Amino acid sequence: MAKEIGELMRVDSTGFAVIDLDAVAKCTVDPPVPGRFESELMVANLGSIWPNYRRYGVERLVLARAVVTADELADLRGAVPKSRWTICRLAAPEDVIDRRLRAREPGVSQEFIVGVSRSPSAEMDQHSIADFVVDNGSESVTVVAGEVLRRWRELA
Repeated sequence: MAKEIGELMRVDSTGFAVIDLDAVAKCTVDPPVPGRFESELMVANLGSIWPNYRRYGVERLVLARAVVTADELADLRGAVPKSRWTICRLAAPEDVIDRRLRAREPGVSQEFIVGVSRSPSAEMDQHSIADFVVDNGSESVTVVAGEVLRRWRELA
């Protein structure tokens, strides 16, 4: 979804970057990186790359990550000083999420990824840190990305 948001933003704006936060923290080491899904490394890497983006004119980030708690959000905010954040939660029924993940992740980690996708949804309901929620259950990726941008612009 973040990639599509970036593609739609490209039509009428510059000065933004799209970052998959899971990708900047993906590693396998022993002992494991502390935090939920290598969150310490993710925050450290975001803090390291943000100044480089700023140096080249980036003012806004579209970040892809399931952020569940206010503490996780505070850690991320700390990596991008003097920033203003808008948090969008994408919501979809569990069967839709399962189907999409199975199509997107066909390899050996599929069962793990599908399994861990269920926990954050319940936790997100409990913690409710989103500024707004967009239904991602039935519309195309472009329609949903457009709705995310519309809602973000309303808050800006």
